[in-house]
Amino acid sequence: MRALFLNGSLKRSNRPSRLQDEATPVLELLEERGVHVTTIRLADWTIPIGTGRNCGRGDQYPEIEERILLSNLVIFGTPVATGVGT
Repeated sequence: MRALFLNGSLKRSNRPSRLQDEATPVLELLEERGVHVTTIRLADWTIPIGTGRNCGRGDQYPEIEERILLSNLVIFGTPVATGVGT
């Protein structure tokens, strides 16, 4: 079984993410049960605003879409704004 975690943090991978910290125990639990888990930090990818599946040169969404379609489970992680700086 394959799981894909889409990390919607606004921070790139070179910065700590509270969202990733919160997701890690769940992802580790899945791995302990034999699930192959892949994480994509969306801030690291070029995903232009648009409504099409491929919005032109440099659009990396088609590659992400391919990984989504190959997964049995997709987990969306989104940041929560509380009005307090992090």
